[in-house]
Amino acid sequence: MLPPANSAQSASTGLLLITGQRRRNLLLSVTIGLAILAGVALVGVIVTVWAKDVRVGLAVSGALIAVIVVSCAVFKSWVLARLPLVHDSVHLDGLRTLVADVSARLGMSPPKVLIMKDSVNAFAIGSGRGAVVVFSESLLQLFGEDPEAVEAVVAHELAHVANRDSWLGTALKGAMMWTRWLYVLLTFYARALRFVCDAFLAATRNSTGVIVSPIRMSCWICSSWIAPLIFRLGRVVLVAGHVLAMGLCRQREFAADATAAYVTGKPEALSRALSRLDEEETELRRGRHLVQELCVAPPHVTGVLAELFSTHPSTERRIARLSAYAEGTGEFRTGLALFVALLVTAVLLIGGAGVITLSSTAVSSYPLGAERIQPAPSPDGNAPFLSSAAPTSREDGVPSSAPSVSSSEPADSTPEPSARDDGADPPVPEPSVTPSARRSLSPPMRAARPSKVSVRAMSGRVIRVSWKDNSGNETAFTVNNGESSRTVDAGATSYDWRNLKPGTYMCFRVRAWNKAGTSRYSPVTDPYYRCTTTPRPAPKTSAPALLGPVDFDAYCVSAGADEAVLVADDAYGWRCRIGGEERTFSVTEACRSQYGTRKAIDKIIDFHDSSSWQCWRVSGRLGTADLDGFCRSQGAEAAISVADNAYGWRCRLPDGEEGGIWVADVCKWQYSRPSVLERMADYYNPESWECWT
Repeated sequence: MLPPANSAQSASTGLLLITGQRRRNLLLSVTIGLAILAGVALVGVIVTVWAKDVRVGLAVSGALIAVIVVSCAVFKSWVLARLPLVHDSVHLDGLRTLVADVSARLGMSPPKVLIMKDSVNAFAIGSGRGAVVVFSESLLQLFGEDPEAVEAVVAHELAHVANRDSWLGTALKGAMMWTRWLYVLLTFYARALRFVCDAFLAATRNSTGVIVSPIRMSCWICSSWIAPLIFRLGRVVLVAGHVLAMGLCRQREFAADATAAYVTGKPEALSRALSRLDEEETELRRGRHLVQELCVAPPHVTGVLAELFSTHPSTERRIARLSAYAEGTGEFRTGLALFVALLVTAVLLIGGAGVITLSSTAVSSYPLGAERIQPAPSPDGNAPFLSSAAPTSREDGVPSSAPSVSSSEPADSTPEPSARDDGADPPVPEPSVTPSARRSLSPPMRAARPSKVSVRAMSGRVIRVSWKDNSGNETAFTVNNGESSRTVDAGATSYDWRNLKPGTYMCFRVRAWNKAGTSRYSPVTDPYYRCTTTPRPAPKTSAPALLGPVDFDAYCVSAGADEAVLVADDAYGWRCRIGGEERTFSVTEACRSQYGTRKAIDKIIDFHDSSSWQCWRVSGRLGTADLDGFCRSQGAEAAISVADNAYGWRCRLPDGEEGGIWVADVCKWQYSRPSVLERMADYYNPESWECWT
């Protein structure tokens, strides 16, 4: 149990948290790094066995290690080069002073401070003297009136540097990359094994014998059980590794929150900052795939399953832990880091033994500089010499070394003795081939063309291609989209084309192939493709909510004026009086200032009533109101304006009468939403009606 974050032991507790997190990061980084090296060694062994040369395996392993080292060395510079950095001297000087003060409390040298022009966020990258902390200009503007929140965000990012989280981040990136590469390599060999086995099974469909039958059984087991097992186990390992890596990233964020809360002694300031950031757009527009996981606030995450695959815990969980730190009832859990370290160590011990065994076998089988063994030449120096003592099997199971009967001579005839008497071996006679053997050696029929190709968008990222299998001897199917192709296993009738972007338009065609040849693509008539578009996700919006009336006096006083005065008997008559001068102002800004959100807008209920101003919380603007379209949908001829203001709209009916228009109904009809806010942007402009959600 940790003491209260605002107690006398707060600073010392923060330093103890830093020490513990450093040790955990070092332990995880070393174990994961050793696992990556074991993966490199495994790849080297596989390449050595494939190439039958140790030098090739060593070269590939060295190249992979070089890629890892270079990637780690240039990652920080690459990220900073892609960011839209700005020089904001107004915020930069004060920010450097604050960073230096917090760095002193953390017991570290202050890192370099940069400001970027992007969404509301901040992140730290690097460690030690090479660390860099980046803050967005919009974040500094958002917390301009709350210095404690700025200090909390600064302490959170500097805690990442003090905890040396970049070590763990680099190790996790490398581990996830290697897991994917190993999965691709193993599935490639599994597909190759399945392809060879399927081809052998197709070529020996009608063959039997003491040698062919066991090989066919082994190929069937590999094709039907071993290869699919490799595919499924690989996917399970990929998902499990991703979940564990994301869990370590979330634990890293909890550690930075705890460190910032105890070092500053103000956990409520960090809670306030996280709550405020949760209301803003935090997804970076530049470099989000590189540094979004390093930011203080991630893109909005909803649901337990989504959080399971997220690098950050939900804002509610983070605030709950910070509240526990403030009350002295919180504790920092480290079980996940120790579990991952033990798991990786166990995998290293088990897999390392296998890698060492394979390595010793490969080195002993293919030593450095070893030449490949070539078959011995025949006595005449032409073809390789094959001993006649080794019989080969025929379709009827009779060894080919048995004497064969020729149809052109009697069965009891004997070959004439050789004219050579120099002691050389007689020439080996050509084995005869029966008609049934000739039929078994004939090539199989070419695979038939599939038919009834159809496509369907299953989600915003997946398109399913379906077809009818008209062939029973295909080796595989090819699904082509005009630019790239995917290979699908024999017997399949559908394939999910994944990893698409919402709104993607794509066309497909399918063909079958086997050892005998390739069928034509289907469809065979115009159009020669089947096309569809993945749906775009519906925007995440909420219903407009009434915040309340506008307090003009409070806004004018907060803006430095004396008071708010009314100079006309309508809603546009409000002014801020400064001395003897009356100045206009934005009522929208008054709403945002009064209710503390940038998502607030103003609305006039009655233009002729100066007290009818309201403030509403909205998600975004849908567009202008289609008054003419609404009137026509109701059976009217058109929408007409009978006055030079926004209140003059009417629907002209077929009988010449004019009917009133309720603009709220127009917005609901036009955008098919049950809750829409209609807003008049300018009373004197009839075209200024807007719809908001």
